[in-house]
Amino acid sequence: MRGRGVERTYLDLAHYLQELGCRVDLILREAEITLDVSAITHMHILSSKSTPQKSDELYELLNRLHHEMPIDLIVSSNVSFLKKSGFLHPRIFYTVNMSWGYRLLKRLRLRKYLQVRKEYHRQKVIAVSKGVAYDLLYLLRIKPARIDVIYDPYDIDAIRQKAAAEILLPASRPYIVHVGAFDKIKRHDILLKAFALLKEDVDLYLIGEGKREQKIKKLCKKLGLCDRVYFLGWQDNPYAYIKQAKATVLSSESEALPRVLIESLIVGTTAVSTDCKFGPSEILNEGLQSYLAKVNDPRSLAEKISYALQTPADIKPVHFERFSKEVIVGKYLNLIDID
Repeated sequence: MRGRGVERTYLDLAHYLQELGCRVDLILREAEITLDVSAITHMHILSSKSTPQKSDELYELLNRLHHEMPIDLIVSSNVSFLKKSGFLHPRIFYTVNMSWGYRLLKRLRLRKYLQVRKEYHRQKVIAVSKGVAYDLLYLLRIKPARIDVIYDPYDIDAIRQKAAAEILLPASRPYIVHVGAFDKIKRHDILLKAFALLKEDVDLYLIGEGKREQKIKKLCKKLGLCDRVYFLGWQDNPYAYIKQAKATVLSSESEALPRVLIESLIVGTTAVSTDCKFGPSEILNEGLQSYLAKVNDPRSLAEKISYALQTPADIKPVHFERFSKEVIVGKYLNLIDID
């Protein structure tokens, strides 16, 4: 629970299921927690040090929980770890929140490609987007026992409430915002180069942490942007920054279903994104395709940011209601009824 997208998704899903009266046990492999988990009634943190010991501990925990109250559904993001535990259940689903096939083939990591393909073979899989499902079936070429596309759930009312909070901005000028970890795949370098091409008088706020932050700060200095780019670090409430921004910008070269684009639409802020192979085009549709830029192309991204600043998007409920917690939680509950 360190704050990454998949971790927030699991926490949100557990919370929403609890609200419906379900007994939910959230099991963490590591005791690394930055998110607020206080609302989770039943949370377990594996305490063993080695992976084999953790696997044994997981088996014992699941076995005990199943005897206390028969488990209806198990959802996991870690195939190999749960498999190693040896715990068997007819309704184990593995969520996939990234485009494994695209990434591994692009980097020619054949050994890892074959390993991941083997892990998902004949398993029940939940793909976070249609693009991820395509990636699994046609690029990774897995043969799952079953595959369902279920988007991440969003509490629309809660996000809007948090977005209305007062925040102290570091400057008075209008700004655009990027929310995401400083990982190579996010391509902050492309974002900075695009920002340097803008003619509009706006600032850039970068929200997030990561190992490449210092490298991006050096590039910022090299491009002469230090007086217009603000590194805000981790923010408990990024929605308020998104709400007040002129646009949210995503510069990634690969995504599955980027949360920040959906959150931006929910709070009414225009979202601009690179048109990654999967993900953004599944969100920015229904008339929002004009806010998609070419991947790894600073000039194209700059043009789309300028377009967004001059022509804010006409955001409607159709753009985000399909991601609501009510719709998504219902799909998870339907998995309990499968044969």
